[in-house]
Amino acid sequence: MIFCSVLLAIVPALSAPAVAATIIVGPSNCSAAAVTSAIASAADRDTIQLTCTGTATWDTTVTVPSTKGLTLTAGGSNTPKASATFPLTISSSADPVLEINCENNRGLNRVTGFKFRNTIPSNNGAVFVKGRGVGTTGLGCFRIDNNYFDTIQNPNANLEGTITIWSSTGVMTGLIDNNTLHDSSYTDGYVLSIQEPWKFGGTQWANAGQNAWTRPFVFGSSDFIFIEDNLVENNSRYARHQIEAIQGGKYVARYNVFDVNKDNAGVQTESVEAHGFCFCQSIGHGTRGGEIYGNTFKGTQHANTIYLRGGTWLVYDNVWLNAPSGDFIQLKEYRASSSCGQCDNTCPSDPRWANCVNNANAYPMSEQIAGTYVWNNLYLGINRVPAVNSSGVQNLYIQSNRDYSVSPTKPEALSSYTPYPYPHPLRNTGSPPRAPQNPTLN
Repeated sequence: MIFCSVLLAIVPALSAPAVAATIIVGPSNCSAAAVTSAIASAADRDTIQLTCTGTATWDTTVTVPSTKGLTLTAGGSNTPKASATFPLTISSSADPVLEINCENNRGLNRVTGFKFRNTIPSNNGAVFVKGRGVGTTGLGCFRIDNNYFDTIQNPNANLEGTITIWSSTGVMTGLIDNNTLHDSSYTDGYVLSIQEPWKFGGTQWANAGQNAWTRPFVFGSSDFIFIEDNLVENNSRYARHQIEAIQGGKYVARYNVFDVNKDNAGVQTESVEAHGFCFCQSIGHGTRGGEIYGNTFKGTQHANTIYLRGGTWLVYDNVWLNAPSGDFIQLKEYRASSSCGQCDNTCPSDPRWANCVNNANAYPMSEQIAGTYVWNNLYLGINRVPAVNSSGVQNLYIQSNRDYSVSPTKPEALSSYTPYPYPHPLRNTGSPPRAPQNPTLN
């Protein structure tokens, strides 16, 4: 049964000949139960519009099932961020607060205009997207935009963050844009976590993320999680990584601002990072790769600002307003470093797996840094080049002009490369919901 504060009105869809519905939740009751009831009554491509103001407390997870793609909107806007407005704040102890399940051939799942604040510690943070799908147009199955995540607390890293993207059953793409992520925290926690672990098998997690390493990898394509035009700031709380990836994760981080001014007893932040192939039997494969460009790094507490431990990358046109305490860009291979002992036992699924090496006999190691290009990354107008971690024998495995290339401008080898269209095409779809026709007031 729909709560008395949930109103149904039929509105012509803006982008399809079929009729989609806008289901109104509020203005007096925007509880998790009320929103869940509205979701249950909705059909694929419908909109759930929350019209409450003030604060709503959700004590249970609100879940969008894989049988439908929905837009959830709370009426706020984070564009421009200097004059953001959020009529409704969601405070929750749920784990996670909001779960989105993508599936092939479903409508776009969109979360927009919410403010999430002071979540009681939970492993999955605020928004957890899982499943598979690239949307009916191939542009992506989800969009998380124009939200404000305020002081979300994660009790431990556990591979999850304030926003977690976890393609658990197949290929999944989507967009995270125009959000503010403010003071997400924990000792070793993440803010944005990108993972593609759906190829399971072997011993525990030994094959998690394998599919990303076997299908084509093409720069400039739509086959990534796109993170663009967000503000990620940690001014009074510490988080280890603002963006982290693992298990075959692929992302494009572009035109974001990272403002980090908080460390943890000297343990500083690596803002944009990628885990490598080191924990095979407990976690799975390493990050596949991606593109990092046009970002601005502010604040005083970056250690290694861009920290890549495996995969294939383009890193260019980034700007630093403050020098990091470590490296602007650091490349690392755990298995050839002095910290290789933390790698687990031999991975049975990969004959080139090596737990620790002290010579170059295993080159190239599976999933190490390779095919990476770096150009025009500026601090004080000077192009900053990557540093290879100096411990162990990593210099035998990661070498300039072999595994990565540095230049002041775009290299000739990438003459055919064109970035994926910006703004992301999903920003031109899913127009803000219109007011329902002839609503009944409560």
